[in-house]
Amino acid sequence: MRWPMSRLARICTTAAVVVVVCALPARALASNTQVSMLMDDDQLIYVSNQHMVQTLQTIHTLGVDVVKVSLVWQLVAPAPCSKTKPNFDDTNPAAYPPGAWSRYDNLVEVAGTMTGAPKPTTPQPSRSTSSSSPAAPQAGRA
Repeated sequence: MRWPMSRLARICTTAAVVVVVCALPARALASNTQVSMLMDDDQLIYVSNQHMVQTLQTIHTLGVDVVKVSLVWQLVAPAPCSKTKPNFDDTNPAAYPPGAWSRYDNLVEVAGTMTGAPKPTTPQPSRSTSSSSPAAPQAGRA
């Protein structure tokens, strides 16, 4: 049986509309106040400054709002392998090995100067006052 042309045209048009609607990407149902976070130490902490900047720019274009990084105590502590608690003033930046904090300081400084770049999740500690410096963890504890 042959269908009238107008009915066949309507069926084809309807099918085409259904195909186009199904091919469109679905809208995300996340809240517009939801924060997007990313953690990638290998691309942000253990690389050159140039690579870190490129990574920050890339993740910003992907919509990341906040960057998280691991602060590894063994990388900043004096005598990190000691079995006893280190005897030093952990609130005094001069008590740490030279350059111990540089990888973290660089990330905070670069992210702070880049317009629209993801920001670190905690404020940059003031190294001039002891009240805002984080306490060192006890030796042997994570």
